[in-house]
Amino acid sequence: MSPRKRPCSGRCGTTLVSPARVPQCGFCQSGMIMAAAALLAQTPRPTDEDINVAMSNICRCGTYNRVRAGIHKAAAGGITG
Repeated sequence: MSPRKRPCSGRCGTTLVSPARVPQCGFCQSGMIMAAAALLAQTPRPTDEDINVAMSNICRCGTYNRVRAGIHKAAAGGITG
């Protein structure tokens, strides 16, 4: 089952897939989705610093800026599950 079919909190699962186009190799994807879900459940409107602290997963492809943008978009309601 793809991450798009398993959204976290109705919006987090898609933060790391299109339209943010974050995933590349997929190594970190499941951990990033879970961390994003936990962050948004606790902090519905996270700052960049909140995201930086919460996203402790290592991304081999270096997609951190796109992850941050995807989380901001999900927090704003721009991505739905």
